Amino acid sequence: MSSFGDKMNEAGDQAKSAAQDMGDKAREAADKARDEVQHAGEEMKEKVGGLMGKIKEKLGGGSK
Repeated sequence: MSSFGDKMNEAGDQAKSAAQDMGDKAREAADKARDEVQHAGEEMKEKVGGLMGKIKEKLGGGSK
């Protein structure tokens, strides 16, 4: 039969494991969000660059 102390240690170990799992999942979610924001920023940069090129063409070629 397990003592009260053993049960408390087991509960503590389970809580620690659950906290580590939640921390890992939070880091994974943050990494995914960072990657998605970075990709969206790169896409926006490309689209704005393309738009600026079209505007320069329509206005006569840009700076010389």
